Amino acid sequence: EGDLTLLGEKITLNGEVRGEAVAVADRLTIGKGAHITGDLTICAKNLERSDAARIDGQVREECNQSGRTSVSNVINSGWESWRSSALFRTGAVITGSLFFGALSALLTAILPRPLVRMSESIYRAPVVAGGVGMLTMLAATGLTVVYGISLLLILPLVLLPLVILAWLVIGALSVLGWVALVGPFGVALLRRAGLEGQPHMVAAAVGGVALSLLLRVWSIFWFTAWIGLLATALLGAIGLGAVLLTRAGTRPYPRRDAVPGR
Repeated sequence: EGDLTLLGEKITLNGEVRGEAVAVADRLTIGKGAHITGDLTICAKNLERSDAARIDGQVREECNQSGRTSVSNVINSGWESWRSSALFRTGAVITGSLFFGALSALLTAILPRPLVRMSESIYRAPVVAGGVGMLTMLAATGLTVVYGISLLLILPLVLLPLVILAWLVIGALSVLGWVALVGPFGVALLRRAGLEGQPHMVAAAVGGVALSLLLRVWSIFWFTAWIGLLATALLGAIGLGAVLLTRAGTRPYPRRDAVPGR
């Protein structure tokens, strides 16, 4: 009596439904005893329907052409709904910020001098660093798009490992750039708090957590998410540019003898 919704891996519909029915399954069997007085909406990968089954309304097959498992779609939909909750996203923001703070402290302990050179480059030439980083990301994205189009033309896949490797390298350099950004930020925060003279690891951890929170907090609500994305893109470009200009911190940029007054 009334409308019916069925979800499962394997479903057999072999009874009377006085209303509309929705069936989402990997395998759906509509037996000869099935009688639905309203519409039937089907989202199934495999469908078996008896000729004796009676459907008084319309039969709509929503997912058959996609070739994807309908139950997986339902699970993904549920995950998206859960992820959209403010509480979940707030927890993700805090967890991600703490993780980035710990990572910043670790990399600062491993690569202290190169990160200092990158940070100095950001301080002395932020516009140049941002321009270089932005152009690098645009070039990498453009080349990836061109390569993706070439795959549609059934060209060889021999370059795929190189494309993946290139993006892994860019990702690693971007992480270094972010750590170079958070070091001075943490020093400034500790100075304002009257805690000057802390170890570089502590400053990096504080700066990493604080900067990550400032950028991620905008993502809690959908109508402010663009602010965090824009700020992340700009700061990420500056950090990546500083890494490239200093050759991963192996040399200063600009050179000290090229800075006025030096």
